[in-house]
Amino acid sequence: MEDSAWRKTGYKMAIIGLIGTVCDLIENTLLIMMTFDPQGFPDSWAIAHSILATIKFTLWGIQAVWIIWADIRLLKKDIISKKPFLAAIAVIASQHWPTPLTALGLLLGTT
Repeated sequence: MEDSAWRKTGYKMAIIGLIGTVCDLIENTLLIMMTFDPQGFPDSWAIAHSILATIKFTLWGIQAVWIIWADIRLLKKDIISKKPFLAAIAVIASQHWPTPLTALGLLLGTT
């Protein structure tokens, strides 16, 4: 169990989350700099901002899909119960997909 593929992949997912967080930090710094001087903000920094945002959302998306996949596998093997599984899915959804969830809520008339 110590050297399982799931555990090794889990470590990689944790590192992916940290890399995404660093990209988010740099992206937010560039956004703040952009608000201070929007006219003088270098185009290269704007491109860097877009690239960092794309990397961040891609990494976080990969991580979220892996977490859901791992939870489903654990649920099928009866390693975890249904209640923590649903809580994990709710946390992932609230952190990674607030805009689509809000849009879905608007479409369904719940928000």
